[in-house]
Amino acid sequence: MERQQTVERLRAAWDYVSAAIGLPVDFICVETLFGEEDWQFFEQYGSGTWQPSGDDPGAFSTGFSAAYSLLTRYEEWLRKGERDVHGRFPGKASLAFHHGLLDRPVVDEYASELRRELREKGYDVPEPERQFRVRLTHDVDFLSKYSGPIRALGAPFFGLRPFSSIPEYCRIATGRQCEPFDTFDWMISQDNGLREELGEDRVQVVYYFLAGGKTKIDVTYDVSSLPVRDLIRKLSDSGATIGLHVSYDAGLHPEKIGEEKAALEEVCGVEVRHSRHHYLTWRSIEDGWALARAGITDDSTLGYADVPGFRLGTCQPVPLFDPAAMRSFGITEHPLQVMDRTLSDAKYLGLSEEEAFLRVKGIVDQVKEHQGELVLLWHNNSFGEEPSYHRDLYVRILREIAEG
Repeated sequence: MERQQTVERLRAAWDYVSAAIGLPVDFICVETLFGEEDWQFFEQYGSGTWQPSGDDPGAFSTGFSAAYSLLTRYEEWLRKGERDVHGRFPGKASLAFHHGLLDRPVVDEYASELRRELREKGYDVPEPERQFRVRLTHDVDFLSKYSGPIRALGAPFFGLRPFSSIPEYCRIATGRQCEPFDTFDWMISQDNGLREELGEDRVQVVYYFLAGGKTKIDVTYDVSSLPVRDLIRKLSDSGATIGLHVSYDAGLHPEKIGEEKAALEEVCGVEVRHSRHHYLTWRSIEDGWALARAGITDDSTLGYADVPGFRLGTCQPVPLFDPAAMRSFGITEHPLQVMDRTLSDAKYLGLSEEEAFLRVKGIVDQVKEHQGELVLLWHNNSFGEEPSYHRDLYVRILREIAEG
């Protein structure tokens, strides 16, 4: 009975992984390829006892159980106590980071090796038809540098801003200086330049807007206001997709996601199907069911805030899977590989512009090699902050994508 249960788990896992990696081969064809560690993994499934073999990165990067664990965030499901101050699973706590493998799409490497093994056994396993694609995403957390006169003029007295910010605020408020965070025309120009270079079918641009939330982290603009409506219209007219930036509040209370989606749809006038959690705070894997119930079909939350890389071990869009229920959510994940603040903020990596460029270039090269989807996140306010290297860095990265 126990053996049969293990086989059933393996079969369900294979059905999912084979769809995720584009290898439509029946379970009976691959059953003999599973190693002893794979059988042990599914015998002990959900018990919290599974670990890869010692410190050998090969054991972590090449097995079926490792591929399943990465794609489903199984490790995060087991280690619920491992969270940062925002409730996120830290990248530096992951086994992939521990083994030095976060910079490689090891699931895609495993898929290539598995195809080779199956061909050697006489199976006709063609390579999937893929093409390098780019997903340029932008979280709209702030529309203005200063939220109002009381906060702008009072913040320096509480040590929240330098006193030099007061004259800047006065210049912006009186129209003598442009709003620093209104960088959207520049962003449209840069992103559409890449679309012209690679083709519109290979570059998708997505802007995620907040549409609710009552925490201090959330409340920065009213999505139903006329300026936001006009901005959303302009971005849509530029060819961009509008997505829901699930609020920090809704990350804590997933039942609010549907309300926020409806609020954004009222502004957009069309159905919203794309999402990303504010602060990347998709805390519990099971919260995916709230996204699914709300009608979300595409998400792009699953990258790490503290380190860049391949959180799910792949650079391909993949169906999301609940490892507790062993069922698909019906949502396609576009795994995030690089966020701007990860590179520059001192609390994360604190890299120089050149160091940041080289780090991103390494990821771009990996995604190109595997004909995957490169997913980047740059905030509009990152391009308007001073001092900041993000404008120059972003231009260099887009040039590398187009020419490299």
